[in-house]
Amino acid sequence: MATTFPTSLQALTNVTDNVDYPEASTVNNLNDTVEALESKVGVTGSAVSTSHDYIIKNKIWPVGCVFIAVVPTNPATLTGLGSAEDWTQIAGGQMLVGQTDGDADFNVAEETGGAKTKTIAKANLPNISTGAGTAHTHTQNSHYHGIPNGGGTSGSGYSADTSLHDHADHNSSAKTATNQNESAHTHSLGGSGTAMDVVNPYLVVYIWKRTA
Repeated sequence: MATTFPTSLQALTNVTDNVDYPEASTVNNLNDTVEALESKVGVTGSAVSTSHDYIIKNKIWPVGCVFIAVVPTNPATLTGLGSAEDWTQIAGGQMLVGQTDGDADFNVAEETGGAKTKTIAKANLPNISTGAGTAHTHTQNSHYHGIPNGGGTSGSGYSADTSLHDHADHNSSAKTATNQNESAHTHSLGGSGTAMDVVNPYLVVYIWKRTA
């Protein structure tokens, strides 16, 4: 026949010898044994440090510990440890990171920081050279300038001396212009300044801290 283990026991009191009772020492020995068992398993919330009840309530989830679950139920209901007021939900919308003395951002427990998005500033960009100010040249293509030979040029009271310019059209050879430095200017990279998403891959859970 199955036996249900009790969660509480009836208070027992040692007796004295009486004709209506068995020998007192026999009953008292049994009483002492049951009380010792009660203390060992902690069915009455015993403060004995070796009881299961004490270990669960004070060593597995002591004050200051963190409880993580994927259900919204208060840990007091899930575990029976303390009351609902003894647990506070923390770290809403935040990642967890391990404490380290070597980094001022992570050296104190419960420090907060960071953001979901980051807008890139000029200081965050690499130094990209666009070649502004580099000297360059402009080359003149070969072309012609026509010079009339003066034939038929005359007017009232004078005549043209065609001997001074009776040549055909003259050819101006290709020439190279004097070097010129490039004027200051800007190049557009086509950005819009939209903030960048910097959220790590994540799993949402409920995080509680035991405060009492």
